Amino acid sequence: MNKATIGAFAGMINLSSQGFTQSLRPALEVCSYSSLQKTELFTDEAIQLGCHYVGLDSPTFYIDNSVVIFGNAVLFNLGNLGIDGDGSPLEILAQLYQQKGSRFLNGVDGQFSFALWDRRRSRLILARDSVGAKPLFFSRSTKCLAFANDTRALCKLFPEIRPSSAALRQYLIFNYPFSPGSYYEGIETLPPGRVLILEENRLEAVDYQHSSRTGSYSEVLSDVLSEQMKAGDHIAFHLSGGVDTSLLCHAAKHLQVDSLETITLFYDTSHEDVKYSQIVAEEVKSSHHEIAILPEEYTSRFYHLIQHLHSPIMAIGVPTFWFLAREASKQKIDTLVSGIGGDHPFIGWNRQPKMISPESLFEVCANVSTDTWKRFALPKVCEPVLERLANEFSDIFHKEMKSDQAIEKFFAQHFLQEHLRMAEQTHTSWGITVLNPFLDESLMEIGIDCVKTLRQAKDKKFLRDLLRRYGSKAADRSGKDQMAISLYEFRALFRDEMLREFALDHYRIPGLDYQAISDFALSTEQATKSDLRFLYAVFNVHLWLKSIDKPCPSLLEY
Repeated sequence: MNKATIGAFAGMINLSSQGFTQSLRPALEVCSYSSLQKTELFTDEAIQLGCHYVGLDSPTFYIDNSVVIFGNAVLFNLGNLGIDGDGSPLEILAQLYQQKGSRFLNGVDGQFSFALWDRRRSRLILARDSVGAKPLFFSRSTKCLAFANDTRALCKLFPEIRPSSAALRQYLIFNYPFSPGSYYEGIETLPPGRVLILEENRLEAVDYQHSSRTGSYSEVLSDVLSEQMKAGDHIAFHLSGGVDTSLLCHAAKHLQVDSLETITLFYDTSHEDVKYSQIVAEEVKSSHHEIAILPEEYTSRFYHLIQHLHSPIMAIGVPTFWFLAREASKQKIDTLVSGIGGDHPFIGWNRQPKMISPESLFEVCANVSTDTWKRFALPKVCEPVLERLANEFSDIFHKEMKSDQAIEKFFAQHFLQEHLRMAEQTHTSWGITVLNPFLDESLMEIGIDCVKTLRQAKDKKFLRDLLRRYGSKAADRSGKDQMAISLYEFRALFRDEMLREFALDHYRIPGLDYQAISDFALSTEQATKSDLRFLYAVFNVHLWLKSIDKPCPSLLEY
């Protein structure tokens, strides 16, 4: 019964001799949504654990006399783990721990985040999969360590937690916070592939060894797909009409998958993506669903998504995840296969021509240019914020990323983590598991090794060549449109609401020129993508602060 477990979970453990002064239940309740129907709580003298979950066929907990484990998990390489039986993913993880001890995750291939409590040794283990498909956050004080897969739970446990100044300035320029930070002071993200062990009040962090595969890119992709597709009862593929998702659909057809099912979501029927999704659906003979999203649906859902994600929305296409999951739920689909990460091997190559010097890396990796920042920031914060951001970026880049794939690693450890969190939380809100075949560790490494030149990277030539072998017309299509509304459409749709929000002093970002920002929101003229992204980001911050009813911190705090 290796069915993915889906739910919200949280816990806290005492680090002092004092007993618990609060219950975990209110923290779980703030994470509740319609797909989560059941609750489970576990308490002993030292620890509280709890979860909301979808149903009895996929509980997000497992309890026996020696081990208690709460979390979300789906495992892919069961045949290589040496475990007999047909238990849930969490039960299998518990058995592995009992057999192998704290190194039990070495060689495990899956998507998971969980908390394991060893009742005999009073040992707590927090763990996250090697890619970071499932989020896990923690916050520690002198009295306790608290953890959850949703920051709403931790903010409920610690009402004094406030927005992070560092995350705010990083979001405004990069559109995501740098890992292992979060949008909240005092809340950290457990890095992918990391195990945190707490025993006798000593905290130890160790990395585990992920499973490895060998073969060509197409061979390994087929192996990954074959394993991952066993994790759902009713699986569909997100077919955007682009190269990445088209390749996944053809690879699945090549595996002779019965009754292939695909879903395309669009905001505009004139997009080339709609045409090519229809072409690929016909090529693979899938049962195809097309879903049109009206602008008013997008606008009415946007603020609710910020509340649900408990943060600004990193990219204009993120609401697409929510609409996809809603359609999957309507069709009784429990698992969606996503194309996230297909372009990962090309990230560095596609930015390399823009690099003038090593110092230009900041501009290359940022989503908002320094020119945009200087246009909309007041002099008192303009240069100091840029200097602080450049230092934060440099510390991460040059200490952790000394390799030929420095840019790929940066995006995998920072951009990708936030992208995956939003994909996970939006799909989970409808009880849908999302699978990410392109993010298999071995496949990413093989892909990076295969893309040796800019020519192979440009316009995804490497993936197009693979798709061409399947005879797909999508291999020769022009560059893909973003399957979302455009930044221009966003400005037009939200113009009145932006002006109302920007007029509210309580949620203003200190140091920004709101007259210039409001004038730009009113404009209907052509603009740079950088300026439009910045407008999008500022509006998101306002809605986020409004949703949590917290004032904005200074951009110059540490």
